[in-house]
Amino acid sequence: MKLTVVLAMLIGTLVLACSTAAPVPAEQTPNIDATVEARLAQERAVDATVEARAKELVAEQPTATPYPTYTPVPTTTALPKPTDTPVPQPTNTPTVVPTAPYVSWSSARSCHVSSYGGDQS
Repeated sequence: MKLTVVLAMLIGTLVLACSTAAPVPAEQTPNIDATVEARLAQERAVDATVEARAKELVAEQPTATPYPTYTPVPTTTALPKPTDTPVPQPTNTPTVVPTAPYVSWSSARSCHVSSYGGDQS
């Protein structure tokens, strides 16, 4: 008896679920080409508006001010360090010192006088 009750309930639920009160009217198929054309026209209008606005914004911006040219500043160069220059030292140079004349009496007839003191016979 349980089996017949369960089967009856299952069949009743199935019949009730599959039946509808009124049939749903079928919709007409939309014209796909017309829809695509309409969307393209709309997007082109949006693109034109965006481009026009961008041109306006660019026109409103001030022109760029040129920057001054970089000129390198001359740097100071270090002065060279002085080197030690040797100071000339006086050297002893031989000088002729006058001496008394030397008289040599080699013979009575001749007399020889020398200024440097040597015998020149």
